[in-house]
Amino acid sequence: MDGTYNVQFIQDWSRNGLKEQILFSKALATVYYAAEPQYNYWNGCSTGGRQGYLLAQELGSELDGILANAPAIYWTRFQTAQMWGQIVMKDLTGGVIPTAKQNFATSKATAACDALDGVTDGIIDDPRACTYSAANDPSAICAANGGTSADVSCLTPAQAQAMDKIWDGPRNASGVKVWFHSEPGSGTTVWNGPAPFALGVTQFHWDEHDRNFDWHNVTMFGAGGTDSYADIAYDGSNNALDPAVNPEHTASNVVSLRRLTAHCATCSMRELCLPIGLTGDAMRELDALITIRRRLKKGESIFHCGDRFAALYAVRSGSCKVTVPTEDGREQVSGYHIMGDIMGFDGIGSGRHGGQATALEDTELCEIPFDHLEELCQRLAPLQHNLHRLLSREVNRDENLLLVLGTMKAEERVVAFLLELSERYRQRGYSSTEFVLRMTRNEIGSYLGLTLETVSRAFSTLQQRGALKVRKRAVQLVDLTVLKALVNERE
Repeated sequence: MDGTYNVQFIQDWSRNGLKEQILFSKALATVYYAAEPQYNYWNGCSTGGRQGYLLAQELGSELDGILANAPAIYWTRFQTAQMWGQIVMKDLTGGVIPTAKQNFATSKATAACDALDGVTDGIIDDPRACTYSAANDPSAICAANGGTSADVSCLTPAQAQAMDKIWDGPRNASGVKVWFHSEPGSGTTVWNGPAPFALGVTQFHWDEHDRNFDWHNVTMFGAGGTDSYADIAYDGSNNALDPAVNPEHTASNVVSLRRLTAHCATCSMRELCLPIGLTGDAMRELDALITIRRRLKKGESIFHCGDRFAALYAVRSGSCKVTVPTEDGREQVSGYHIMGDIMGFDGIGSGRHGGQATALEDTELCEIPFDHLEELCQRLAPLQHNLHRLLSREVNRDENLLLVLGTMKAEERVVAFLLELSERYRQRGYSSTEFVLRMTRNEIGSYLGLTLETVSRAFSTLQQRGALKVRKRAVQLVDLTVLKALVNERE
């Protein structure tokens, strides 16, 4: 109600909940059928179509196919355009043109262009070839207004002019098209009826960031200093959550969808990462610092043991493991990082990474150049505080792991691992009781100092007790109280 945006809600609705739906559905099917689904598809239309495009970008590895129908891309311009006809009719005729008159104009256009394809069948084969103008057709204008039509649904000159502009589509005051037009002969009454299309009215509220904005105050071309239709369309193309998005379509600022969505201010993990508490100029400076977003497939490495340290890596989506080499040539898992975590702190002291970071699934990272981050921290005390807080979080996590390895029995280690992961998911707004383990049993054992057999036996024992349910990598913590009691018995 205060005019600001609930960014977390928007992100949860537009991407987080959607991806969780896919993962949960697959886990549910696995539990119910005692076998993983052989194929996984997404089928959606309109909003579902746009969701399909997002899933292709951010969760493509979880799906075998995506059918994204009628996605209505560029929603701000598309929905704003639904109001063009209403504004045209208001400006030129003082109100809505009756349905019968709109249909009469449509029939006139159809009759004029029907035979262009050599067949008179009531269909305009190629609307692009139809140049019909109601305003220039005397047979469409009422005889009382200088035309020749005696039809009860004939048009006044103003109504004919309005129909021409509806067919022509939205333009700015310079005559430049700002969205696509309707085809002569196509129906016009859905968007231009007595009641404006509801989504169009709502889109005007979003365009102007004002839920009380009245579209009746908008004119076609800004008559009398009013907001023009093009003003509203351009306002709507400026993203309130990403001011860098320019509404103009030029080669220099047509950007990838990744850039449109990969900003600290709009990231759903910002409250767990460096941007926490930053606003205004500080947020923009941090955004300007993070210019590289890396996307990795499962199994790809971010850095290797011995690589020169140059950057930290914030996990935006997905998950990674960090492994260190042992004296006998094996690899020991030393870290498990999910969205909201930052990797690479191990290289700050020596200038070299002490381990290898590998993606456990399709993962997106924000690369943070450390030398530039240090310079920015010198000027922004809140950012420096955030960096220290994150360093402290990593130290505490390492200390807790040492405590687990040094004082707990095998089953307790597994329970402690699951509870710690549960809490991390809870902090990120995900389910704390149902999730998919991205590390294998062998990797979990390496992380906890246990053998594969011991980890598998611990999961089986806990499941037999009714404390959790396991189907391959899908885990449900049935009774958190029981699980917590298992690791607290020694205290």
